[in-house]
Amino acid sequence: MILDSCSLFDRKIEKGSDWRIIGHQKNYVPTDMDGVYFTYIEEPWCKKVDIWENEIPISGKEAEFLPRVFPFGDYNIKELLKDI
Repeated sequence: MILDSCSLFDRKIEKGSDWRIIGHQKNYVPTDMDGVYFTYIEEPWCKKVDIWENEIPISGKEAEFLPRVFPFGDYNIKELLKDI
């Protein structure tokens, strides 16, 4: 999941949002991220991108099976958490 850090933490664009950073780990490097991809669907130039922003051209068919690069904001996260 990609978070829209600007709207969530910096500018608090969405009314009623109150997101705070409650922890920070210096020099954090994610592990087990090989094979984690998102897609930009810009037919006919579809691409998959990893968390390091490396882009690889792919077919439209392959792009259908990858989550889109889409930053989640206040509304999106609250929708995901509703049932928890």
